[in-house]
Amino acid sequence: MLPFHNTHPTMVRPVAALLLALGPLFVATVSAGSSAWHEGFDGEQPSWQQAGGDARWEIRAHRRVQRAGRTGEACEFIQVFCSGGTRAYVAHAIGRARVIDELVPSLWVKADRAGIELLVRAVLPRSRDPRTGRPLTVLIPAARYSAVGRWQQLRIEGLPRRLRHQVYVLRSRLGPWVDDREAYVDQIVLDVCAGRGVTSVWIDDLQIAGYVPAAGGAASPATVPPIQAGRDHLQLVGGHGAWHGRRLAESGSHSDGSRVALVGSVLVCDQRPMFPRIIQWNGESLAGLAELGFNAIWVTRLPSPQRLEEARELGLWIVCPPPRPPSPALSGDSGASLAPLGPIYDRILAWDMGSRLTAEHLPEVRRWAEMVKVADRQGARPLICQPAGQWRAYSRLADQTTIMLIGRPVLGTAVEWDTYRFWLAQRAQLARPGTPFWATVDTQLAPEVVQQLRALGPNRPVPQSFSAAHIRLAAYTAAASGARGLVFQSRSSLEGDDSHCQRRRLALELVNLELELIEPWLASGQWETWVASNQQGVRAAVLRGPRSRVLIPLCLGQASQCAPSAAQSGPVSFLVPGVPEDYRAYLVRPGGLRPLRRSRQTGGVRVSLEASPLGWYILMTGDPLVTARVGRAVAAVGRRAAELTRQLAEWELQEARRVITSLSAGDRRAADRFNSVTKLLQWSDGAMAARDFKVGWLEAERAIEWLLLWKRSHWERVVGPLGSPVASPAGGCFATLPWQELLVAALGSQRLGPNRLAGGDFEDVQLLLQSGWDYFPNLQPGLSAAADLAQEAAYSGRYGLRLVAEATGEDGSPPLESPPAWISSPAVPVEAGSIVVVRGWARVRLPAGAVDGLEIVDSLGGQPLALRLSGTDGWRPFTFYRPVPRSGAFRLDFVLAGLGEAWIDDVSVHLLEPPAIRSAARGVPSPPCRLPPTGSKPY
Repeated sequence: MLPFHNTHPTMVRPVAALLLALGPLFVATVSAGSSAWHEGFDGEQPSWQQAGGDARWEIRAHRRVQRAGRTGEACEFIQVFCSGGTRAYVAHAIGRARVIDELVPSLWVKADRAGIELLVRAVLPRSRDPRTGRPLTVLIPAARYSAVGRWQQLRIEGLPRRLRHQVYVLRSRLGPWVDDREAYVDQIVLDVCAGRGVTSVWIDDLQIAGYVPAAGGAASPATVPPIQAGRDHLQLVGGHGAWHGRRLAESGSHSDGSRVALVGSVLVCDQRPMFPRIIQWNGESLAGLAELGFNAIWVTRLPSPQRLEEARELGLWIVCPPPRPPSPALSGDSGASLAPLGPIYDRILAWDMGSRLTAEHLPEVRRWAEMVKVADRQGARPLICQPAGQWRAYSRLADQTTIMLIGRPVLGTAVEWDTYRFWLAQRAQLARPGTPFWATVDTQLAPEVVQQLRALGPNRPVPQSFSAAHIRLAAYTAAASGARGLVFQSRSSLEGDDSHCQRRRLALELVNLELELIEPWLASGQWETWVASNQQGVRAAVLRGPRSRVLIPLCLGQASQCAPSAAQSGPVSFLVPGVPEDYRAYLVRPGGLRPLRRSRQTGGVRVSLEASPLGWYILMTGDPLVTARVGRAVAAVGRRAAELTRQLAEWELQEARRVITSLSAGDRRAADRFNSVTKLLQWSDGAMAARDFKVGWLEAERAIEWLLLWKRSHWERVVGPLGSPVASPAGGCFATLPWQELLVAALGSQRLGPNRLAGGDFEDVQLLLQSGWDYFPNLQPGLSAAADLAQEAAYSGRYGLRLVAEATGEDGSPPLESPPAWISSPAVPVEAGSIVVVRGWARVRLPAGAVDGLEIVDSLGGQPLALRLSGTDGWRPFTFYRPVPRSGAFRLDFVLAGLGEAWIDDVSVHLLEPPAIRSAARGVPSPPCRLPPTGSKPY
């Protein structure tokens, strides 16, 4: 069982605190020179104290019992009744014992049921809870009781090692500032919940070998937080979480009239946790967006009273900018203020303070936030912003709780999912500890990609949207990485009649339906870990909620951000750590829950399935109430989920047929494969007609998985020769493969012009300066960066370009808000209708554990088509192609995105000229341009 940690700022629920008496309520022998501490429980007064937990429980008997102990005259007896949950804590104060190798607590226990667990509470005096300012504490599990009816000694050894493991977990959640120096143990804890019903426990001979008092003596209730306690819990009703226990006013972050508040990192709306599923509004009917499952919209201006009333009637929330005073009022201490923001704004979820905010914007935005805080005193809604720098300052706007919006292009780019998860965690660590964040999710191809595809095929309709598999991967990867809300980015209305818009509506409705079912875990649960499976690329995110775990299986193989795939056929299993013994596993899918095989092994519980459930989830719980409620919620949406999956399968089939039949290589087995998928869909239709929606969904899901595997194989064959999916604007997804063939045809029929980039050989520094190369060092504390021409950076000739960034402080790598160094090329004139061909060589060296390396960004492709090199084995050639939609200037940026060193040499920019331009060009004609051979694949 993973330790219950009561000081984490993202608590899964509010629980009432029970302050333990830390004074000596026992007879103990502790002296400054002793190395052992002992309590025999021979006195008359009980010394164990009730200390909460997540169970619904009560103490029915608690006393010292004479002539029943293991040794001595007496022992302590506790009888508890548990009606649900998994943890019921009692604790015993021991003063302050330093955490050293010699510290070995032990306790003798006898019980009428197995499963009693010994834990110790460690206090980290050098680390403060960001919410309370008091020292962090962590529970460290030790041993479980198994000898029913007999005395058994439970002990814990290797406390420093165990504590380091827990601190590692804390750092992954809170940040690197968690410090375990001077840690001490102040309480011995027993989890006396052995299951539902009555449990009787006898306790004797608490002994602590190697007891060395920590500085400060006994712990003080004013400085060390108590173990959280109470019977509050998160209920699952129809897929929603219901907030019980502490009133909102107790959080101290809002007034009594507030409907929205942040409690830790949990967004609470109308007394329950909420996981925002937000769509950028483009004039659609609000009723239509609500039918698609969104619970909020993002607008760019303050809504009208009529729009606010419509949102209230539909139950939708709104994110929008607050009223803004004239600019002079924000430039200094003018005494200006905003009018009070009254009840008319009750449907506002958060105030949008802007995006791409830099240090230059900070004074005005901070002043604006202060005005909003005063004007919105009644509602006290959180602020949200998307900084480009100064993350810590923006996360503290007006001393008011702030949400950070984090986003970058991922789908169809060179950003792998592991890199994206690391980047999200890194961005979150730049803010104030405990600050929640929302993540953006792309639903449409980037404008830079669409424009270049139109330039390649002016008479062809260009794909506009990503598939349901793309959107689902992006949404769940962000949510499983700690995002407390999702903002689905949309540049055009969802009410269009074209096929891409219809498919996007279906995909978003299905993703919203799935997200809503696990909203309690997403809104207020805790991310625990990612677990691998027995199949390559298939992993599951583990979220912990009250008395439960939820696993989200995802296929996150290489380049799946471009070409999602399904798992290979055959069984799949996950080894899940920290799962209580009484938990059972269920596959959550339309129609209900299906029990899964599980077995306890070293390292956790292994959950096995016949096939990978890439459509839904796995629920693990020991509480029948959770099982029943989730089962009812899933059954209620089973029909709609099956209908959406069936319709999406039809769209996937049509796209596969359209793209594969248009490819020059074709597929000799295409007809048989189309027939196989069609047969699956016919079986799905038959089951749906018989109202067997479980089977109907299963057959449609199987059809989609077959199509994903098939489409992936074609994508690999077409895009493989490029070396990177972003080497061409047509390599980012399966739907754009016909445009890749247009590019290949152009490369074979047209001729390459001369190199137009001056200084790309990096041999003459004066030529670089005269031709317009620019270097931009980004000076940051604890960091040094440089760009120069170095002999060791030469691929050919005498010199090459070297970019280097190193940490200069003793604390290691500092968090980076922006790239430490980059260099920009001079402008190269390009003509509409031509194709830019960029060639060069690069070598990248990164420190251990680093992810960000060299990014090569061009002015036509931008970040969505940035070429990424995250470490190379020697020199690596790069070539990429950019169709020119309109005449203008073309530039290259070589960006060192993190710590490390990048060498660049022999960079050239050519134009693949259309016939009209080529006939007017002078000089010796170049040979036809071919795709260069490459030794690496993009997957």
